[in-house]
Amino acid sequence: MNILKFISEERHFTLINYGPNDLSTGYNIHKLMDNSTEIISYYTAKEKTVINNIDDYIDLLFLDFVKSFDEFVDIIKPPHNATIKNIINYASAFRLDYKNKQIITFINERYDEILSYKDKYIRKGLKERTLDYILKFNKGLDFEKITNYLLQQHIIFFIDNIESLYPIIKNHNKGLMENLFDENVPFNKLVNYRFEDVCKLCINFHRLNESRLSQRLANKLFSFIKNEYDSFVEGEPPYGLVNNFKVMTRTLKIIKNKNYYESKEIYSRLEQLSNDYLENHGQVHEYEISNKEYMNLIEKTEEARLHDMDKVFLLSHRFDSNRLWASVLEEFNNQIEPSIIDMASSPTDTNDYFTLSRQQMNHEFIDKQSVNVAYWLAEDKIDGFFSVLIFNVQVLSSELQLTLELGEEMNYLQSAIATIYESDNTRQDILIYNTTFYVITLIERILRELFVYYEEDAIFNIEQHTMSKLLDEKSPIESLVGQHQVNWLRFFLLKRDNIGFDLRNRIAHMRDISISNFNIFDLYRMLWFLTSTINSILINSINKELNK
Repeated sequence: MNILKFISEERHFTLINYGPNDLSTGYNIHKLMDNSTEIISYYTAKEKTVINNIDDYIDLLFLDFVKSFDEFVDIIKPPHNATIKNIINYASAFRLDYKNKQIITFINERYDEILSYKDKYIRKGLKERTLDYILKFNKGLDFEKITNYLLQQHIIFFIDNIESLYPIIKNHNKGLMENLFDENVPFNKLVNYRFEDVCKLCINFHRLNESRLSQRLANKLFSFIKNEYDSFVEGEPPYGLVNNFKVMTRTLKIIKNKNYYESKEIYSRLEQLSNDYLENHGQVHEYEISNKEYMNLIEKTEEARLHDMDKVFLLSHRFDSNRLWASVLEEFNNQIEPSIIDMASSPTDTNDYFTLSRQQMNHEFIDKQSVNVAYWLAEDKIDGFFSVLIFNVQVLSSELQLTLELGEEMNYLQSAIATIYESDNTRQDILIYNTTFYVITLIERILRELFVYYEEDAIFNIEQHTMSKLLDEKSPIESLVGQHQVNWLRFFLLKRDNIGFDLRNRIAHMRDISISNFNIFDLYRMLWFLTSTINSILINSINKELNK
């Protein structure tokens, strides 16, 4: 038993304080205050402040976590500031009983268990806070052994934190970085998930006058993607290789690597193959779907070391002029003005809201937003994505006093998506079809629960309320989901007056639909609507509290 198991009630918790501007901070402070008596009782009952096992270690990290909120006491309003100050004082007193020697000894003996530990109660923070200790106590730890372990077992985490690790490595033993090339280091995994980051690392080493390290890393990187190029079969889409060789060629030029000209030649060849493929297999679109804007935002959040929650919010929201999160779908539709094409006759059914121009513009806009979901479905991102969704549902359920728990459902959805990515082309269409419908059922479940929040009597006959009623123009959920989001959920999921895709009913009843017509972008679109719906409900409920 540790403190998180004691108070979390099987809900994920974090050991990271992301600062006053992060939405998770308010939630965590609220949770600390709600459980202050239990937390104090738990630590008071501990006979000794020992660190004999992982539970004891988590208890220590939790005290550090509580203490970190001391800087916010002055900005918390009475009487809550007194409650949080009281628990911080207790945590500080309990923390004094722990000695640095205990921490150093435990990490030295159990670093592999700590860094690989997974628990449903801890959403994030165990590895991150342990790294803080490793950096702080590096002289008392077997730092070289721990570094080699990180390289071999947690290479992505190592590279993600190279900026803070490298100065310590350099002071201990600069040759440690040579172990990056050890056969036990999963270099292929690193390149598959952090290709551009490793290229940046080559450049950074070059600028730090670590020429040998920079050149050796670049050579290995080039060898890896050269092998991919050699095994590339003409006729397949070359887009991933094109992008990698573009980045690789630029990197090799900057560090003056011997493989630059060969890389440049391959890149030129691939560009031509890409153009040929597009000409032979592509389709002409009236707009380009690109996630460049979102990737630029992600890059900025990485530099600012923002939490995954903020990155997931950016799928559907941006800060407005008041520094409050605002839905991009709402903002986009608020700016749409009547168009001359709306005055012309059209085979497309329209009405005063779903005009021809609005339909066309929203198809383009929603598709562009939806493709950003793909970023989160990569193997190294998907855990973080679904952890945020589960956490956000828990928070909004707590805020609105709902009975909404989607942990198991989200875990199932994550597994289903992973299966799609692992499957061959012959199975993908049916998997995408089934998974898309599952996402729609989750959206419907969330909307039903929200409807109960507004209509207390609805709890007795909730299943009788159809999606048409939930997504009606006069539905009470509009204030939290958003007027335009309700409209476009209705457009894609239902059909009214012959307007809309009616996707929910067509899939459910296998009517006027073919499984083979489904592709991954249909799933992206519904995942985006699911994420946007969760984000909107949570953000709007919090914004309403702030505006009281």
